[in-house]
Amino acid sequence: MASSTSTPRLVDFDAIEHSKENIAPTPRGHSAIALAKAFQQPMSPQDRHSTQTALRAQFEKDLISASDLDDPLEVWLKYIKWTDETFPQGQSTESGIARLLERCTEQFKNDKQYKSDPRYLRVWLAYSTYSDSPLEIFAFLQRNEIGQELALYYEEYAAVLEKMNRKRKADEIFQMGLLAEARPIDRLRRRYEEFNRRLQINPPDPNEPSTPPPPLRTILGASQITAPSAGVARPRPKIQVYTDTEDPEVRPGSAGWESIGTLADRKKENTIAAKPWGRTGGKRSAVLAGPPRTWRRAASAR
Repeated sequence: MASSTSTPRLVDFDAIEHSKENIAPTPRGHSAIALAKAFQQPMSPQDRHSTQTALRAQFEKDLISASDLDDPLEVWLKYIKWTDETFPQGQSTESGIARLLERCTEQFKNDKQYKSDPRYLRVWLAYSTYSDSPLEIFAFLQRNEIGQELALYYEEYAAVLEKMNRKRKADEIFQMGLLAEARPIDRLRRRYEEFNRRLQINPPDPNEPSTPPPPLRTILGASQITAPSAGVARPRPKIQVYTDTEDPEVRPGSAGWESIGTLADRKKENTIAAKPWGRTGGKRSAVLAGPPRTWRRAASAR
């Protein structure tokens, strides 16, 4: 009697191994089946390009009518997934994945339906990997109340700070997520436990930069945090909150925080223009200098 179960699809990992230098790591990961398909297509380069162009055109057509759907984000996610799988090499002129992620983030940034949707937050997180100032992305998300109810926001924000060796600030971010009871709260507690274990092995640098990260939400009455590892309240100094008075050029809710601009704009602004010999001057770090000039121009246009 024939088996009712289907035979699992086998993947030729040798093909992937030989092409691994052409596979860019992404926060979303890659499907082994999709990678094998991408590197084993029998069609000629011309036919492959024609097929990809036709599929891309169909996705773009679907985006036009997506606003009539109950879940328009799903159309964008399918487009992003197809681009990831078709161009595992990552960002290039041919793939355009960075610009596609940028368009998706812009499309729904004011849509209340997706403010706390983990799928939409993951698009932002993927987009932030192409930015040379990821802290600005997290500040923008906070200002626009995107992902603030999700543990993923605080986990990834803290991870970026930890990589920058700003462990005390990372600890504050974890605390804020716990105080907000971001979901899933149990996972956030586990991540915080893991973070504290890493701190015991490798404590924060006493010379850690004291410059505050982008402004955080004000939390009143936060005088103690529950220590996940012990399960009891442990006294802590009140969380230092950086209020809007420390950020005079842009106020929450103003036009200055309604748009983060584009990667192309920020790359252009972060490029130091050539100057004649003998002149001095430099450009402040985008993080230390506050929001990019594109945001400040928007604020001044009110």
